[in-house]
Amino acid sequence: MPYGMTDDEWEATIEQTRAILRRRAQEGKGILTYKDLGSQLRQKLSLNFHYADLLEAVAQREQRAGLPALTALVVSKGEGLPGQGFWNVLAEDGYDITNRPASWGRALAHVYSYWHPRAEP
Repeated sequence: MPYGMTDDEWEATIEQTRAILRRRAQEGKGILTYKDLGSQLRQKLSLNFHYADLLEAVAQREQRAGLPALTALVVSKGEGLPGQGFWNVLAEDGYDITNRPASWGRALAHVYSYWHPRAEP
């Protein structure tokens, strides 16, 4: 499994990330950076950890479940937008991503309209 984690640790990290993002959406809280997300995870992340791998796994699960892209809530501190993996998933879902800020805004609106103030399924 990635980054020296066991299968169980990787699975737990994916599910914990989903829970963090769902709770944030349900509470109507704004976006968070990769660093903010990392500080909320129980699993100690290795120095070579790439959030893209984790967020892609989260996005794929949400996509398979027919749920909005929770990973829209996570952005890079410098750019203020989600990373490339987010755009790849949106494109796979049929979103027009030519105007990334507008596409991101629509994705965020979809997340909040679905989850806030919806109870955990």
